[in-house]
Amino acid sequence: MLHNPTNGALTAPSASWHRSLLVVVGVGVLSLLAIASMLRLADQIVAPVDGSIVILVAAFLVVPCTILLFVGIRQGRASFQEMRASIRWWHWLLLLAYISQLVFRLRDVPEARDSPLDAWTILRIGPEAIIVAVLLSRLTLRRPDWLPSLYRGLIALLTTYAMVCVISSVWSVFPAWTLYHSLEYFMDIALLATVLVMVRTADEYKTVMDWVWLVYGAGMVVVWIEAILMPQLAFQPPTHRLEGVFPIENWNDLGTTAAALSTVAVARIWRLDRNSVNRPWYLLLLVFSFVTMLAAQTRNSIAGFLVGTALVFLFSKRLWASTGFITLATMALGTGVVRTFLERDTTQQALSMDSLNGRMPFWNLAWDMITRHPFTGLGAYAGGRFAVLATLGAGAASTLHNDFLEVATGTSFWGLIPFGLALVLTWVVLVRAIRNPSLGPHEQQLALESIGIVGVLTVHAFFNTDLSWHAPLIYFAALGCAEFLRRQSKAPSGHREATANAYS
Repeated sequence: MLHNPTNGALTAPSASWHRSLLVVVGVGVLSLLAIASMLRLADQIVAPVDGSIVILVAAFLVVPCTILLFVGIRQGRASFQEMRASIRWWHWLLLLAYISQLVFRLRDVPEARDSPLDAWTILRIGPEAIIVAVLLSRLTLRRPDWLPSLYRGLIALLTTYAMVCVISSVWSVFPAWTLYHSLEYFMDIALLATVLVMVRTADEYKTVMDWVWLVYGAGMVVVWIEAILMPQLAFQPPTHRLEGVFPIENWNDLGTTAAALSTVAVARIWRLDRNSVNRPWYLLLLVFSFVTMLAAQTRNSIAGFLVGTALVFLFSKRLWASTGFITLATMALGTGVVRTFLERDTTQQALSMDSLNGRMPFWNLAWDMITRHPFTGLGAYAGGRFAVLATLGAGAASTLHNDFLEVATGTSFWGLIPFGLALVLTWVVLVRAIRNPSLGPHEQQLALESIGIVGVLTVHAFFNTDLSWHAPLIYFAALGCAEFLRRQSKAPSGHREATANAYS
């Protein structure tokens, strides 16, 4: 999650120690679940078990888990100290973008339409105003001139999509809503375009990804602190799924974050170059993120993690690990305990293709409205909420829970084509990069990590809207990596070693 020194003084001393730490992964998961049980949280994460057995298991595992915690946190702290020297002004803009998408209150359709601006909106508009002011001032001074970056490669596709969104405000069912959120997404693209101009080396782009993982990881820590202090709010009945209280972070978003960070940890534990830098730290991250993903009980996030991890093993040329992982996952999914956990007391009717846990009515009506407005859509970011969901009376929902249907409902094929192409070509660029001998090991490691992330998000895109709504920082970190590697592969070898000190 954090920047690592390549010669890490705090790496594990021997290969046998590394193998022992792999065993501790499972030990750590069991220990954390046992501790959660003693904190009266385990009934939301695992099935209740006899309390004396829980305490006995926790006592038995306390020593190896303490070792993992000590070594992992020590390495994480050292990595953070190393990263502090690499933080630049654009890192703070990424943090502001994250803050601006936090939710502090929920509104239904009538409230959103009647009072689009309220006191809480300042917490969204304020950080965005700072980002826009900094980007425009930097553009005016040409430090850097990020405008040409908007029209290159994958970023050009996103820019085209954002422009279509802005134009759709002309015929939108809620023009002001469409215009604001379209410009908001365009701001995210401009920020990514700026980062790609500033960053010149793989190590520099790694700090961008590290910063995004750090910010989202800190958000998960906040959620768990709230769960310990306010378990009745963080694990609300009847589902008892972990969610953020303040700011509000629903199960789907939390599960996506946890799945993404779990995949990042897997990619950095099983690196392409077989390097063991800071492996205990990433084992600790894997345990923490994996437990969070289970607590959120988001099925599509778990599926995304399985796909992303399998891809990491496959593209790191660990066929034995990939085969073993897929086999174990398939066997686990076939057990009654895992099926019961994934069903979350949901009826078979709700899980059927006719419902898909309540999503199918959204999607059916959305498709019907797309066929009625095949050449325009109903306005980006407004069609789904103020036409489809409002008609169904699902005012509490804010999206259609499907990126592609959300985009098509708002912008028809005009927006769906560039939006979909950006995702498809991100896959193409990353797969080519990991096989490109002209790219160095650092670049290929970034590609491996990004493949895992895009695997998670592609699965989740069919059930949520993490790619098309502000602020898609996890997606943009992976897509930006693909664009960075694409530009690196086309640049002269001498240019790849250039720095961005002139702009910092």
